[in-house]
Amino acid sequence: MLSYPADGFLEKQYRETRRALAMPHTAEMWPEWKAALTAALADALGMNALPVPRPALRVAALEEKECGDYVRRRVLLSESGMYAMPCYVIVPRVKVPRSPAVIALHGHGYGSRAAVGLYPDGNEKPADEPDYHKLFPIELAKRGFVVIVPELLGFGDRRLSELQDAPETENACQKIGTSLLLLGQTLAAWRVYDVMRVLDYLGRLDEVDAARIGAMGVSGGGMICALAAIFDERIRRAVVSCYANVFKESIMSVRHCIDNYIPGILRYAELPDILALIAPKPLFLEAALHDPLFPAAASRAAYAQLREGYALLGAAENIGIDLFDGGHGVSGARSYDWLYDWLAVHAAPEAAR
Repeated sequence: MLSYPADGFLEKQYRETRRALAMPHTAEMWPEWKAALTAALADALGMNALPVPRPALRVAALEEKECGDYVRRRVLLSESGMYAMPCYVIVPRVKVPRSPAVIALHGHGYGSRAAVGLYPDGNEKPADEPDYHKLFPIELAKRGFVVIVPELLGFGDRRLSELQDAPETENACQKIGTSLLLLGQTLAAWRVYDVMRVLDYLGRLDEVDAARIGAMGVSGGGMICALAAIFDERIRRAVVSCYANVFKESIMSVRHCIDNYIPGILRYAELPDILALIAPKPLFLEAALHDPLFPAAASRAAYAQLREGYALLGAAENIGIDLFDGGHGVSGARSYDWLYDWLAVHAAPEAAR
């Protein structure tokens, strides 16, 4: 029996920690607030550890397979030194000149292979065995997008050598994440860097319209999608699935991976304040009614706050939500069409809504 539970202690710390950079209530205050919170977030994440300028990017083809409606390629993006990131590139069979592209960010599990419907060894999974990613990169490719799925740091082929014989679902987040924290860095920042490198690569592809690049991520990938949309303007639209919530009700209340924790961030802002940094850029949220990791009630509250922020900027039509009847994972029921509408395949960049 617990005689002296610490619940009240934690509640008191949260309640008495002032959020110094909470979302403002007027549009006039927005630019100064956005600059201040973006800087505080960058500092908390350790973004200053990321290379500037980014080194030259090398690209190597690893494999290619015809998959009916699309071609699935695997490429390796690398720099001099120790940085190397494999990615799947899903190219629709019906090609449109200068197509829009979507960066698809997987969540926890065994990485990019899970998201594109493969077993950890690279063999094809039956179509009736989807996981919580629901094959969303493939579904987007079927709608005409060029889709790229990076292997985020700590997953799949980018784990640690000590995990070589461990189950494929065992990630390296704990050791990499805690080690980076000791260095004043975070795993989240380096995963944002992964997205930046993908954007550098997409800018080199003749078949991609660099002015029409979106991102979609689920769970931990939803976090990286949101942060990348904040820090890199090359992402024009974002879909965040099963992540938008309130720290108090999710990250503080449910056991989560170390990569979700941003040191000291609650001295400045709650999660809805941080997501508001994306505004007025178009943003769509997916939230599950039966999500044990990101409770639906707090997702509703986060969306309500975000909508107020978008409305302040005269951009209420730029944000939407699908609160779907399901568990933790991608829905796609509305988000795929939303991305298609905003990054219209046949529209010029200026005409995209």
